[in-house]
Amino acid sequence: MSETNPIATCRNCGASWPSGDTFIDPHSGLCTGCRSTTVNPSRRKSDSVNPAHYKGDYVMRIIEDFKLGFCLGNVVKYVLRADEKGERLQDLKKAAWYLNREIEAVEKAK
Repeated sequence: MSETNPIATCRNCGASWPSGDTFIDPHSGLCTGCRSTTVNPSRRKSDSVNPAHYKGDYVMRIIEDFKLGFCLGNVVKYVLRADEKGERLQDLKKAAWYLNREIEAVEKAK
């Protein structure tokens, strides 16, 4: 019989992750991205290395957990963050560029 981890959900944005994972803080009930912007929003706005639209390490963890590689990782990154900087169309075009590059590489490998 396999055990299943209960799912923890961020009380702010609704993101879900297996309970016990560090993605959802057990004390605040917030995911990594919401904690980053909620706990100290002034620091996040001025942080040039990890600005607020990075959503903590949420996007990076998805890319790493699914082993997406460079092109597909960038597709996910630009799609998930498209609404965060007010440059939705530009970010979606960047995602499409990386997706097309991945498609070309797969076709070339056949």
